[in-house]
Amino acid sequence: MVADIPRNTPVVHLALDIQEEYLSRLEKTRTARLPVDVRKFADDLTKKGIPTIWVAYGDDVDEFVTRGVPDDPTRYGLPTFVHDSESIFIKSSNNAFYKPVMAEYLKACGTHSVVVSGLNTRRCIADTIWGGQMEQFKCHAVFNLMGDVHAEVRQDASPSWHRQELEAKLEQYRTGLEYHHGPLAIVNPQVSFCTADDFLASLARIEPPIAAHDRTPLRHLQKGNFARHLEELRSVPVVPQAKTNPHRCGSQSHPAP
Repeated sequence: MVADIPRNTPVVHLALDIQEEYLSRLEKTRTARLPVDVRKFADDLTKKGIPTIWVAYGDDVDEFVTRGVPDDPTRYGLPTFVHDSESIFIKSSNNAFYKPVMAEYLKACGTHSVVVSGLNTRRCIADTIWGGQMEQFKCHAVFNLMGDVHAEVRQDASPSWHRQELEAKLEQYRTGLEYHHGPLAIVNPQVSFCTADDFLASLARIEPPIAAHDRTPLRHLQKGNFARHLEELRSVPVVPQAKTNPHRCGSQSHPAP
């Protein structure tokens, strides 16, 4: 079975690194509830027609995973609550956009915004949001659904701490104070910081889910025929999104003039 993303999907949720390797290091604090809370958020987004891609640290190849027997989420360290209808993406670095596979596929699906939650705030989350900006995606950082299991971070840190750390890390990347893969110049970067409830409240005008038969197949990605697959996707018109639904939540982060 192949987990597909609908065509003409303006917003996609990226749930980062909810993997046993990290979950086993969670203490019985607020962060320990993170997998359950991210799962609930993904379910709420599904009702709004927004798919979730479960992003996992893996091998040296960035690729979507073909689902089905004998494959299951636990093969990649993901929880068993990942649904068969949801996509899994294996990344080779902190940044899910480090290689072009993710960005090219989302753009071919008509996606312009990504919602980011999961682990770890100062590494994979910061790097993926930075990478998304470089690919000209608008990024929504759901800071109350973020955690960090690294030794230098207190696992009982509040959501506001995660927001502050993420903002500081992105500012370091933007100003060039810390080395990071890729160019430092971003055209019109857009990041919003919001809670899960605030983001869901901003989606009142999202269109219903697209019919299953109009989903974008991932099977060509598994056959190493990504270029041909993109050509097929680009032959399908992308429905323009109404400007009356900006999906804003929280405050915006903009570059200095």
